[in-house]
Amino acid sequence: MVIKDNFSKTKSDQLYNTKCTVTKLTAPLPGKFSIYEPYAVSWSNGVAARVFTTSKDLKVSGISEKGIPFSWNTDHKPIAKTETDFKKKCSDLFKRKVNAQKLTIVSVKKYDDLSGANVELKYVDAQKTPTKGSCLFDRTKMIMATSKVAGDKYSKNIYSNY
Repeated sequence: MVIKDNFSKTKSDQLYNTKCTVTKLTAPLPGKFSIYEPYAVSWSNGVAARVFTTSKDLKVSGISEKGIPFSWNTDHKPIAKTETDFKKKCSDLFKRKVNAQKLTIVSVKKYDDLSGANVELKYVDAQKTPTKGSCLFDRTKMIMATSKVAGDKYSKNIYSNY
């Protein structure tokens, strides 16, 4: 199996002995291979391979260790927003929804596959309690925002757009 040759013996054995899932992809294959239908083979351990069949055999045209990359599907375009856009949207939401004061952005992380981002922040709430918050974005919009007071066991949802 060609895919096994790219990994250590342990990981190769896992791939060989574990059930895989086959998914039809929507992005065409590059260059001269664009005449073939692309598929992804994926395993529960995060390994995925972009494959296609010719009249003679199965060919591999890409391997990922982080699941099926968004670039393998045309209907999953990567996000085009900047870190500044995410900071502003998240800050504005917290100021509006929970009257956040002394708000500071702790981090902004775009996901490696450009499928979304996460913003972490700190602020003081209306009762002057130091609080942490976060906003989760997909490719097109904010999905949810949560806040967590230091003494609380769980975060509370302050915005949801599923």
